[in-house]
Amino acid sequence: MARKKNKRVIPSQAVSKRLQAAYAAAIIAGVKILRKTFQPKKDIMLSELVAGNLAPAVPVVGLHFPLNAEEIAKKHLVILANNNRKIFQNVIKSMTGTRPVLPEKPVADLLSEYIAENVRLIKSIPVKLHGQVSDLIHGSFQTAMRPETLSKLIEERFDVAESRARLIAVDQLAKLNGDISKQNSQDIGCEYYTWSTVQDERVRDEPDDSHRAMEGMLCRWDDDTVYSDDGGETWNQRSDIGGPELDPGEDYRCRCVSLSVLPDTDKLKAMEDPDAPEEVDPLQHLQDFIDSQNMTQLEAAE
Repeated sequence: MARKKNKRVIPSQAVSKRLQAAYAAAIIAGVKILRKTFQPKKDIMLSELVAGNLAPAVPVVGLHFPLNAEEIAKKHLVILANNNRKIFQNVIKSMTGTRPVLPEKPVADLLSEYIAENVRLIKSIPVKLHGQVSDLIHGSFQTAMRPETLSKLIEERFDVAESRARLIAVDQLAKLNGDISKQNSQDIGCEYYTWSTVQDERVRDEPDDSHRAMEGMLCRWDDDTVYSDDGGETWNQRSDIGGPELDPGEDYRCRCVSLSVLPDTDKLKAMEDPDAPEEVDPLQHLQDFIDSQNMTQLEAAE
């Protein structure tokens, strides 16, 4: 049955800017170590070029990320899951007077997948940097590039690697936040959500990828190809208005969010555990669950 327009929606949860900055800083710390380790090798090469040696030994950037990528990813992603889950339960409690019990396994599985993917992304930074710097140096020998120009271009590659670290942190936290919000909503029986954009000039409005066109549209959690502009009376294809066939936040650097429509209160009450404590700390529960599963997905990716 389609939802009515007067149904209440669950407020969206933004990713903490502080958490984004902390995650980015943790990854960038590894890039800085790579830069510091490479610096003396680069100085020797440049000195030889200045002295007239046109074919000095080519220094290489280390292929391995110098810090514990798994520990960095796990720490920040679990913090996000904790914050999202706890705030969601508190919001539902304040809106309906009930605190439904949320299953742990779906979010724990999501975390395992995201941790594995984030470890892969972090470890790919030095590999990509190694290739870029090596190609740059070899190319400079062929074009007789000035040493100071080569030095500047190498430093720019390290700057780009730091920017990539920031992008990984922001993009992955946003995607995980959106996926957990979706899981939370489905766990309590939400079927619909309203698409909400930031409503500024940066909102995507391409002919075949218009997030702006989706603003305020009712959507279904079980079908990301349709939308409704009449409160769920009729459903239309998103492709007709250039809307993305994705959930909010799932697209690359998407800032849109979903506002889930609350299910009937009776459904929520049926999910409530009268013996559950008022204050729930999902962090330890999720951590214990992941550990009990031996992080099988992460191990499979190693």
